[in-house]
Amino acid sequence: VGQGLRVYYTESQQQATDEQVGRPLMFGQAVYVSTDLEKATRFAEGAVVLCQCAVGRVMDAKTASYALTRTKLNQLGFDSVRAVPGCQEQGGCTSEELALYSSEQVLPTHIVHFKLSKSGLGNLVAQHAGSQNRAKAEICSLEEVVDILTNVSDDLESDASRIACCKKLGDIARDDQSKASVKFLTNRKFLTNRMVVAQLGSCSRSQNEALQFEALRAWFNFSFDNPTNQNMAMQNLGASFLTLLLDAANESLQLRAIGLIWNLTQHDAGSRCIFIDAGATQKLEVILSRAMQEVLTSMSPPWGLVQLTLGALANLAMTCAASLKAKESLLDVSQDLLAMQLVAPHAVQQQATRLLCNIISEGDVDPEWQANSYSYRSSAPREAVEVA
Repeated sequence: VGQGLRVYYTESQQQATDEQVGRPLMFGQAVYVSTDLEKATRFAEGAVVLCQCAVGRVMDAKTASYALTRTKLNQLGFDSVRAVPGCQEQGGCTSEELALYSSEQVLPTHIVHFKLSKSGLGNLVAQHAGSQNRAKAEICSLEEVVDILTNVSDDLESDASRIACCKKLGDIARDDQSKASVKFLTNRKFLTNRMVVAQLGSCSRSQNEALQFEALRAWFNFSFDNPTNQNMAMQNLGASFLTLLLDAANESLQLRAIGLIWNLTQHDAGSRCIFIDAGATQKLEVILSRAMQEVLTSMSPPWGLVQLTLGALANLAMTCAASLKAKESLLDVSQDLLAMQLVAPHAVQQQATRLLCNIISEGDVDPEWQANSYSYRSSAPREAVEVA
C-alpha cells in the first residue's frame, strides 16, 4: 500500500490478463473500490484501505463486461466504471463498486483495522466497545506521561513514543474523562500537571502531523462537554492557532480544529467572541460551502465534516446571529439540508436546525427545545407542536 495501489502487480499477472487466462474480473483488470463497507470487508482480513479516488467520467454498468480495458473504456469516452447496485439479477452487482484503470486514479489515505461483528441477519453492524476494551485512567501513571512527553529530541523513536502517549491520553479522555481530567490535568500535583498541559499544547503545534493530530484529539476528548477543560484548552491552544488550522492542507487536522472550535464555543460567550474576531466564522462558511458541493456531487458525501462545521457555526451564531443572518448562502445551505430528509443523516439535520434557529432567535435558546434534541421546527404555540 505504501507504494500505491496498482492495476497489475506482476508481469505474469498482466500477461495472464492479456491472454485471458484465469478467472475474469467483473469489468476487466482494474483497481476495484466500493463505497459499501460490507462489500469491502468481504475481501478484507482485519483491515480496509480508505482511498481518495479520481473517478473522472463514470460509466454506469448494470451487467458485467469481463473484457473491458482502459483503452476500450477511453474510446467510449469514460475514465472509470460504476457497478449500479441491485443489478445481480441482470448479471451485475448487488453492491456499488467502482473499477479504476490507472493507479494514478487511486490515492490510499488510511488503513482502518477492524474486528468484524455480524448480526443474526448477517449484516455488518457496529460493535460496541465493552467495558473490557475501554481505556481507564489507571492504565498509566502521571509520572510516566510526563517522562514521555518531555523527552523531546530529533529522533524518530522519540516522536513515536510521544505519538503513542498522546493517543493513549486521547483514548483515556474519551472513555474515562472525569478521572483522566483529575489525574492528568487538574489534581493537586499542580506543577506536574502543568507540564502535561504544556506538553499537550506543544505537541498540538508539532511539525510532525501524526503527533499534532493525536494531541489535538486528546484535547478534543478532554474538552468534550467539560467547561473546565474547555477553558484550559482555550488558554493553551488559542483561537488564532485553531482558526489557522482551518486552512490546513491536511484534512484530518482541519477536522480536529473544527471539532475543537465546536467544543470551546459551547458554553463560553467570551470564547465565541474571540473566535469571531479571529476570523473563524468566515473560514467555516467557506469549508461548509465546499463540503456541500461534495454532498451534491460525491458518492461518499463528507457528512462528518458537514455536521462538525454546522455545529461550530451554530455555537458562534449564539453571539453573532446578526452578521450570519446577512449570509444568504449560509442560510440556503442550512435550508437545503433540512429539505434532504431522506438523504442527510439525522445528526446533520439537527445541527442545521440549531444553526437556523440560533440565527433567528439570536442565540436565545429554548431550554425545552434543546432538551428535546432540537426535534421540532415549528413556530406554532407550544401546546400545538408535535414533538418528533
